[in-house]
Amino acid sequence: MPESPTSSKLEETISDLPLRSIPVVRIEPRKPRIEVKQKEWDGFLRICFKDVEDGDTDEAQSEFKEKVLGVLKEGDFEEKRSSKLTLQEFLYLLSLFNKAGIHFS
Repeated sequence: MPESPTSSKLEETISDLPLRSIPVVRIEPRKPRIEVKQKEWDGFLRICFKDVEDGDTDEAQSEFKEKVLGVLKEGDFEEKRSSKLTLQEFLYLLSLFNKAGIHFS
């Protein structure tokens, strides 16, 4: 089966690119491995990067929100953005939540 002119041209274009212009990403596990429960870490990060939805809250939700805000204030995180935190800051914040009895899944 003959190659289409488009695919042949694409292969030529790619082969003509200098190697330095093709991005290569290598992903390796951290060494030493971070000692954290993976399911909790995943749930924690999902919440950290979730869009905030304002809605009606009942008394229980209000109390929980105050508890979360207290943890954020304790760690001086109330004015910080998730996208600007370092790995060490995320780990510290997770430990503060765990210490306050808040766990993620």
